[in-house]
Amino acid sequence: MNSLRTLVVTASLLLAHVAAGAPATQPGAAADATPVMAVWVEKEVDFPYRGLTAYYTCDGLRLKVGSILKMIGARPGYKVDVRMCPNYPQPEVMPWVYITAALPQPATPELLAELAKPDGRKELTSRVQGKPAAAQEATAQFPARWQQVEFRGTQTGPVQLGDCELVEEMAETAFAPLGAKVVASQMACVPKQVTPGSIRLTLEVLEPVTQQ
Repeated sequence: MNSLRTLVVTASLLLAHVAAGAPATQPGAAADATPVMAVWVEKEVDFPYRGLTAYYTCDGLRLKVGSILKMIGARPGYKVDVRMCPNYPQPEVMPWVYITAALPQPATPELLAELAKPDGRKELTSRVQGKPAAAQEATAQFPARWQQVEFRGTQTGPVQLGDCELVEEMAETAFAPLGAKVVASQMACVPKQVTPGSIRLTLEVLEPVTQQ
């Protein structure tokens, strides 16, 4: 069993670096081809990674979570911080992941009103940086379509077979707060085992419509 753990850890750490340069999307289908008006909404989420199969270094976990955020369409500039790393640079038993990321959300009147509320700190930062007013930037709308993103464990790519517990943890604690909808889940993670077909998760996210 120890040799299996070592194999899983080694594979996860190496492939986390591959994932950073992997394509942004997994094969999926448009959930609804009708465009809707959307806005970027930034959220902060944190959770402990408590997996018993794949152990990551903090840098490897940061890259892995970042590649998953890229898959679900997080706006470039998202941040992933991993703390509780007493064994750095070795794999950690229970590191804590902190995410700051923005995903598109439907521009409902209620959401626009919430985003337009004054925020003195953000307004000051916008003026110092020479950017549009914070409320104006936060409520800027754009057309988007609902898109399905499928997670399937593979030997290579952003999500590998040993990442089952990480995907399951993010499905339970991170995806919905960030604005991604879990529409189908057949996750079957077994601690200390790497099982083909254990990662089966489908999300719906809004994807900005590319201007022709």
